[in-house]
Amino acid sequence: MNYIYSQTNRLEEPHSYMYTQFHGEEFLKAYISNRLTFIASADSAGYLGDQNADQSYLGQSLAMLENMFQEKSNETRDMFKGLLDSTWVTKHLDCNRTNRPPNNAVNMLKRISVKEAVVTNNLLRALIDVQTLDFEVTDTKLWIDRLIQRFEVTKKIFESYPPGFRKGQESSTNVQLYWLFALTLVLFYTKTQELKYLSSILKVCDLLCSLPRQTLQESIPAHGLELVLVSEVINVALLSKSKGVPLDVK
Repeated sequence: MNYIYSQTNRLEEPHSYMYTQFHGEEFLKAYISNRLTFIASADSAGYLGDQNADQSYLGQSLAMLENMFQEKSNETRDMFKGLLDSTWVTKHLDCNRTNRPPNNAVNMLKRISVKEAVVTNNLLRALIDVQTLDFEVTDTKLWIDRLIQRFEVTKKIFESYPPGFRKGQESSTNVQLYWLFALTLVLFYTKTQELKYLSSILKVCDLLCSLPRQTLQESIPAHGLELVLVSEVINVALLSKSKGVPLDVK
């Protein structure tokens, strides 16, 4: 069985996901195979992303995700780390211990108002900061829900939204925004385990995996996409296992 949702460029041809049939265990296996093949082929082809991009968000997110997966079990944490590049993991975990972001993330998020125009990049980075610092902020869920609602209507993320946070403005082809959105959702779902966020993760990752490799390499920090995809796969595997359907993700 083929996993069809990332076979076509989803920025150019968004999938509606309406009335999508579920084919049980075979569908889950096809999904897992699709994601693991993507990760493996990216590594073998030398795709690591933009080596010169700001990777501070990656170190913080990597450390937070490792902690959350370890809370589930040592086996889950080891699976998470095992699917990522070991040299990169060690480097960024060590760096993160001495390079924490400033504690003004909450204030940054609170300064963003639905009554004013919103720059999406600023919003997503504030949401990631708040989560990696492990702050409990009500605005985090409110803003993520608003982003999901906008994304579900068009399957696009725009560079800005006008007051009222309705129809997006400027470009909807900024690939880095889709990656930041996926990372935001992965952090939130891994902590909350609320299924609607996993549904949105799958759709955003389908879109990212459907894009040309050159586009991804120019838009996403090195190892950034792997971090999101590995976290997505493990969360799906954990949910599937809890329902009595174990999946092989090695």
